[in-house]
Amino acid sequence: VHQRDQLAGDLAAADARIAEIIVEQAAEVTARDALGYDAGAHEELRVARESAGSALVLAREAERAAAETRARAQTELAKLQGALEEARKTVARADELRSEARYRDRVATLLDGFRDHLVGRVGPELSREAESLFRELTNHEYDDLKIDDDTLSIHIADGDTYFDIDRFSGSETDLANLALRVAISMHLSRVSGADVGMLVLDEALGSLDQERKDLMVQAMGRLSSRFHQLFVVTHAEQVKDQFPIAVQISKTGRRRSAASVI
Repeated sequence: VHQRDQLAGDLAAADARIAEIIVEQAAEVTARDALGYDAGAHEELRVARESAGSALVLAREAERAAAETRARAQTELAKLQGALEEARKTVARADELRSEARYRDRVATLLDGFRDHLVGRVGPELSREAESLFRELTNHEYDDLKIDDDTLSIHIADGDTYFDIDRFSGSETDLANLALRVAISMHLSRVSGADVGMLVLDEALGSLDQERKDLMVQAMGRLSSRFHQLFVVTHAEQVKDQFPIAVQISKTGRRRSAASVI
């Protein structure tokens, strides 16, 4: 009996709850009707919201891509600005170099004119001086020697023809160069008004045969009248007795030497 009464109470409570739910549903329907709820419009709004969400995602991706493109553009712009600055510096330096080149061209033109003037005045005199000494040094084996007016190179006459110095042997080349150097020294002495007191010849005998060595020593004897002092540095032992004074340098130890008059 007790259970039957309990079940009857539960059934009555369930009926009451069902009645409440029916009332609530009726109220919701009434409220929805009052709001003018449209299921089709609601579905359209849902689709529009989803479309808007997708568009937002795409917009954010486009924004990120634009930011990356902007960053790359800024980097390239910085590089271009650096290159532009370097180009400006290069243009400025090119202008400086062009200006320097104009000055150098002008100086070169002036120097060429001065050289031509100097060679025109000095060349013939040097040729005469060098030719006279060269004839003595070669025992009149060669008839003439002249200095080229443009290059100041030496040309030696063999018969009726002048040849470049490279055509001749080492001994003739050394004698010709010696003759020219002495001629230049004598000319500078006359032009400056100074007395050339000393002439030093370092290994001037090295490439000469014995006959030419003897002729060279004899020529040096004649040159001694033009200089107060004449020093000849040589390893040719056989000519030392032909000079009035000979000084011999001998090694006495590691990195030490001694000089003695012999």
